[in-house]
Amino acid sequence: MERLRFGLAMFLAWAMLIARVEAVDSASKDCMAADADRSIAGCTAVLRRSKETRSNRAKALYNRGIALRDKGDLDRALVDFNEAIQLNPKDANAFNNRGITHRDKGDLDRALSDFNEAIRLSPKHANAIYNRGNTYGQKGEAGSGHCGLRQNPPPQSQKRQCLLQSWDHVSG
Repeated sequence: MERLRFGLAMFLAWAMLIARVEAVDSASKDCMAADADRSIAGCTAVLRRSKETRSNRAKALYNRGIALRDKGDLDRALVDFNEAIQLNPKDANAFNNRGITHRDKGDLDRALSDFNEAIRLSPKHANAIYNRGNTYGQKGEAGSGHCGLRQNPPPQSQKRQCLLQSWDHVSG
């Protein structure tokens, strides 16, 4: 009888462990979901875990920030992007997405600063380069740092100057 109780206790403990692992995996998958509400719920569950790694927390904040921005909650999205960047200050994607959020709020100078940082961290970051070009266009500075993004690319003789302008905006 004692062996039966011990066996039953072990089985229940094992079943509970499996259920917890499945719940953890479910939250992580939901955090990366395309559906904004599902992503927000999953990322929030990940962030509530006390033993989550710094890297996983940064990813969850980043993903939740995107979902919040998609839903139009720009202020909360900025909070998440700020915290994600604090946890991982070398994440060019986080800077790019925070820049998009600043641009969506109408803060074009902060947006440009974030796009420039994303490009500094990842010089071939096509989305950040594109976003920076569009933001300069919104500011009415169509020739600033994004010559290659004009509808009509510059002639060969001007490409060197365009590259230098673009580099000045990244490094300056």
